[in-house]
Amino acid sequence: MSTSREEAIQTLAQVKGVGAVRAGQLHDELGVSTVQELIDAATGGMLERLKGIGAKKQASILSSALTHGAEKEAAPEGASVAAESAPDEDMSSRVLRSLVCPNCGSEGMESRVTVTCKACRREYLIQDGVMDLAPPYARRGGWAQRVMETRFYSSYYEDVMRPSLTGLVSGRTMSQELMLSAELLELSGAERVLDVACGTGNFTRHFAQELDAAGGAEVLVGMDVSWSMLEEAVGYRSRESMSDAFMLLRGDATRMPFKRGTFDRLHCGAALHMMEDIDGALRNFARVLEPGGVCVVGTFTRESSGLRGWLKRVTPERVRFHWFTRDELRARIERAGFEVELESVSRDAITVKARRRS
Repeated sequence: MSTSREEAIQTLAQVKGVGAVRAGQLHDELGVSTVQELIDAATGGMLERLKGIGAKKQASILSSALTHGAEKEAAPEGASVAAESAPDEDMSSRVLRSLVCPNCGSEGMESRVTVTCKACRREYLIQDGVMDLAPPYARRGGWAQRVMETRFYSSYYEDVMRPSLTGLVSGRTMSQELMLSAELLELSGAERVLDVACGTGNFTRHFAQELDAAGGAEVLVGMDVSWSMLEEAVGYRSRESMSDAFMLLRGDATRMPFKRGTFDRLHCGAALHMMEDIDGALRNFARVLEPGGVCVVGTFTRESSGLRGWLKRVTPERVRFHWFTRDELRARIERAGFEVELESVSRDAITVKARRRS
């Protein structure tokens, strides 16, 4: 008897490291419907044909499938239902459970080929392993934001644009910025981390490495509104064999598609100053963080003279590039529901560590 697509996905998703999203990919692109077929496909090297699966991941899935098959055979009669009802969740499944619909705000999202809201039935695409959970009318920001969303800028962002900006406005190197943010986030393993405005995923990948050394993240998500930035992030993630280390999601910082208290760590680097609704974004940071959760924000300060004064004069309002005073930034963060614990300033750059109030 043939197996339906839904039954196949349910069966494959029980294998540790697969999950519902990848199960659908295996079924639709390779025709895999059973655990034995998954073992055969992995043994034959077929899984590497899929985006996001390298040799290391293929070996991991094969090991999990073999273990799963052995456990099923060894289980006493009547135990299979209990085993199927409590499968080991992978990161994609945990993220799926944490989502809310950006359109209607309802909890309860299901994933097949798309992510679908059970309430309003709006569908959100999954492209190249990226969930597109941006609301129907995502905020686009000003001219500076639009420039950063071009393919040209995105393709040079990580290697040229971002390091140049860092060197211009701060006394830190990119390596120092990455290490500072990771240290302030207090990453010790098993955290649930959201990297807002992740761009090409440079900070997200660094956090994944730090967390992997400490035992791995429970959840790590890089979110950005720009498709061109996320496409670059997918490429970096694949080339560095980190497809299973974190998830990428397209979303709006002011209407993030997550349940309240989903994360215990949140990072937003070099982006707050370009957001159309700064206070709305900060309130959303507080909403998706659990009480006591850590928020680290990197942005820029301004002065009335020197480089900061000149940059302030040549960036008109329509560019939407906001230069904060330190008092203003602290006040806005605290008004959103945080207690500021630390400020690290290097010339024009400031990194703030704050904790979500109970």
